[in-house]
Amino acid sequence: ELPNLKELDSLFKNETFKYLGETSFHSMGLLPSEERFNPYWEMAEKYNIPIGFHADAGPFKRNIEEYPNLKIYLMHYPGRYFDECLEVMKKYKQIYCEISAVSMFAPKERWEPRVKKLYDEGLGDRLMYGSDYVGTIRKNIEIIYNLDWLSDEQKRDVYYNNAAKFLNLSASEIEEHHKMV
Repeated sequence: ELPNLKELDSLFKNETFKYLGETSFHSMGLLPSEERFNPYWEMAEKYNIPIGFHADAGPFKRNIEEYPNLKIYLMHYPGRYFDECLEVMKKYKQIYCEISAVSMFAPKERWEPRVKKLYDEGLGDRLMYGSDYVGTIRKNIEIIYNLDWLSDEQKRDVYYNNAAKFLNLSASEIEEHHKMV
């Protein structure tokens, strides 16, 4: 069952709820392009709410020209829909990705070349750190840290800077976060 639009609007309006995910409509055999989702995409765009689409569980192609400010991050890039993820990221600059689950559970020989291809295609500035599972934060940090072909600056971008850009954080918010660490 889809969330009640009035309740969701209230949560977004008072900033109780700050993102929409993990979307799992694909597990119900639904595609994000179905008309029933349009009010959710409109609301997310209105409140500048990011949406997390599972990128490893099914096709997610969507004509998002109707929602040019809709912020989407592809969860668990680069799963079996790797080519499709790359294609949609090339087309839409507001789409980012994270590699938490795939890098945790798939063989490194499978996912690492795909992450490298993301950089080779000029899309590395849209890769974000993701923890996904409770108790895996350290492991996910180490996965990024151990990618020897990434520079220290690129690793900092993945850990924080790319997400700060995606979320449109202000300079004061970024400064406050830096003080916390």
